[in-house]
Amino acid sequence: MPESPSLGVTFRPQSPPEGLRAAVQAADRAGLAELWLWEDCFAEGGLTSAAAALSCSNRIKVGVGLLPVPLRNPALAAMEIATVARLWPGRFMPGLGHGVQDWMTQIGAAVPSPMTLLREYTKAVRDLLHGGTVTTDGRYVQLDQVALDWPPGQAPPLLVGARGPRTLRLAGELADGVILDSVDTAEQLRSARELLAEGRAAAGRDGATRVTVFTEVDVAGGPLTERLLERAAVLGEAGADSVVFHGTGERPDPGPYIAALAPEHPLTGADHPVGYCPVTPDGRGPRLGRAARLQRYPASYDAAPARGPAAQAERAGRDGADRKAAHLVHGDERGHPGPGQHLDRALPGWHHLAEQGVLADLQLDGQVG
Repeated sequence: MPESPSLGVTFRPQSPPEGLRAAVQAADRAGLAELWLWEDCFAEGGLTSAAAALSCSNRIKVGVGLLPVPLRNPALAAMEIATVARLWPGRFMPGLGHGVQDWMTQIGAAVPSPMTLLREYTKAVRDLLHGGTVTTDGRYVQLDQVALDWPPGQAPPLLVGARGPRTLRLAGELADGVILDSVDTAEQLRSARELLAEGRAAAGRDGATRVTVFTEVDVAGGPLTERLLERAAVLGEAGADSVVFHGTGERPDPGPYIAALAPEHPLTGADHPVGYCPVTPDGRGPRLGRAARLQRYPASYDAAPARGPAAQAERAGRDGADRKAAHLVHGDERGHPGPGQHLDRALPGWHHLAEQGVLADLQLDGQVG
């Protein structure tokens, strides 16, 4: 592959929300870089789905491509994006866009000048996410001394979905990245990058706009892995930073694409299950606490016994922890199963994950499963 873009898949809104958890966990353990969501009317909410996907995964980045700007006040959008970005720093990629105009008309949110709205909205949201105090009296966006109480310490990249030349230039001028969903050839992608560069130059911005390309591949069109890698190679050579695959509306399931992109990845297979939905601010997921670790090291952490009242109290505490660990793993003396036995059913191989530190602070308060 001449260039190596990040690879991802899309969980299309034609799939029911309850399927998201399994999809994002499969993509996460397969080692894919990105999972993307679409906020189509009238399907899943983009920000709620993104939060759910991030909470059910450990490493994969989650993007929303895109949030239609007529749907939300920009201050509310910035608040929501900032909250998600603070909870999962470095893993959230929000995208803004015009939205499908027929849908915007259907809900009474269409505006006479979608370009003006997108310009005013993108600038306001990005300034707020970067900790600014925003006062503006635009045609559509009016804010008076608005600042976020909790701006993200690491502002997420703000992307804009673009198709036409004016929106591409706007993305280069104002956004951190662009989402392209109508690019079919390398030449089209190179032309889009030229327009992005024009926008950046007009705004006096250095560097390049990050390019994410959504591309549809029918699962039924032949050997899938070869076709996906070939498409990624062509788009990567033409300048795509990320290539995100999705199925057709009739076959939206991302599962075949996940399997095709990472069949031999070391995190796949029965030895690395992902059956528990982890949530921690650092994105690493829960980790198994001392009581459960005692199952692996059940006797004592000391090489020689200590003496004195303090040591006796410590040993009493350890005895209690040992009993708690025994109940956790084996159940109690009356034959009632412990939470660890339920966890064995819900998450086979959890001891293996514990050894790697993946579950280090997990508190098992009752039954799991």
